[in-house]
Amino acid sequence: MKPTTVALALVMATSTLGSTPLLAATKGSDEAQIKALEQRIADGANAKDIDAIMKNFAPDQTLLVFDVIPPREYRDADAFRKDWEGFFDRFGPITIQNSDMNVTSHDEMAFATYIAHLTGKGKDGNPMELMFCASPAANG
Repeated sequence: MKPTTVALALVMATSTLGSTPLLAATKGSDEAQIKALEQRIADGANAKDIDAIMKNFAPDQTLLVFDVIPPREYRDADAFRKDWEGFFDRFGPITIQNSDMNVTSHDEMAFATYIAHLTGKGKDGNPMELMFCASPAANG
């Protein structure tokens, strides 16, 4: 059976209340730190380690995330953690690789765009392949 390929759009955004959903030093144009942050999230996902993933996000109700999995809008860290739990429940072992990352930052605002490529097997053992565009933003 051929792997399933699905194109998805993933947008992670912040509220305008000064929240810091991605815990990175976003002042100036520290592209290396933002790329490292996104890699930590991918590494946590590859290990299916929700705690490692969540260490990179605001730990409270200031977090606002829009994701591909319904209900699509997650208004706090607990809801986003449950989103990850639901995501991992759908898969066996997975690998996520990020590519083509572009980072833009100015003062205390930053965003990145990149392609994420997920491969693995579903709980049913069938191969799966997902590619999606991600656009996380941080206001710190």
